[in-house]
This record gives sequence, structure tokens and C-alpha cells, in this order.
Amino acid sequence: MGAVYGRLLFNVALNRPTFQCSALNIPEYGGDYTGERAVDGNTDPVAMKLGHSCVHTESQDDPWSLLATPTCW
Repeated sequence: MGAVYGRLLFNVALNRPTFQCSALNIPEYGGDYTGERAVDGNTDPVAMKLGHSCVHTESQDDPWSLLATPTCW
């Protein structure tokens, strides 16, 4: 159901709620690197290299990120 040969047919993370302990903020590279960037559907390698579709936390002990996924498919 929703998978072929173990591969998902849709992006289960797309636009799902995200949470993280902190977000790195670098204004000259596009601002906050919040969890929403991880689930925006952007797969353009140039955008990822430039940091426009990346997630970063501040430098800290035990950083974490969380993705809220549906409980049933």
C-alpha cells in the first residue's frame, strides 16, 4: 500500500510539521535553517549547496530534530 518494491510512491515527510532544538541563523545565506526546509520538497542540488534547503541547529550538546509523521497510511 503506497510502496513498490520497498520504495515509497510519495514523500511522507512533505510539508509535515517539524521541530528542532534550535535553528542556525545566517542572514547572508538565507536566514534561519529551520526544520521546514527539510520537508519543503526542494531537491535541487544547487539550492541545497547554497543552503536554501538545508537544516542546521546551533552548535550545542545533543542537538535534535523531529518530524511529525502520520500515524496511519
